[in-house]
Amino acid sequence: MSTMPDTTDAGTLAGASGGTISSAAVPTAAPAVSPSAGWPDATALILFAHGARDPRWAEPLNRLAQVVHAQRPDVAVATAFLELMQPDLPSVLERLVAEGHVRINLLPVFWSAGGHVIRDLPALIADSSLRNPGLEIAILPVLSELPGVLDAVARAAWPAA
Repeated sequence: MSTMPDTTDAGTLAGASGGTISSAAVPTAAPAVSPSAGWPDATALILFAHGARDPRWAEPLNRLAQVVHAQRPDVAVATAFLELMQPDLPSVLERLVAEGHVRINLLPVFWSAGGHVIRDLPALIADSSLRNPGLEIAILPVLSELPGVLDAVARAAWPAA
């Protein structure tokens, strides 16, 4: 089961209350997890980013993973990429499931919810969920929708005098 948006085609994606998953489903809205409701309890967190040809591009994501793990040593923290870099999301999900994690939060490390987050990510998760019954993945909001992020960026862009 995955916490994802509803779909418009014949397939459906599981929401917080459960449902059927189809890899042909195309979501029409942003992820359903609301910051005001708090994040679902999980034993793993995936930081999911686009990827790039230059390996240095992943360095900030790896630092973020280290910071998150330092703050939450009880949670497995992994990075995964949509394209151009490894590991890809299906590989990371398979590894986490093999390690016994069945409740996973996924943070899309994208500034806003464009096509990759709205269409590509749910399709990848639906495929993994079909291969791993009982797997629960909650897609967290994109960066600009996280509590306090806009204020933090505004303060960093224009520090108080």
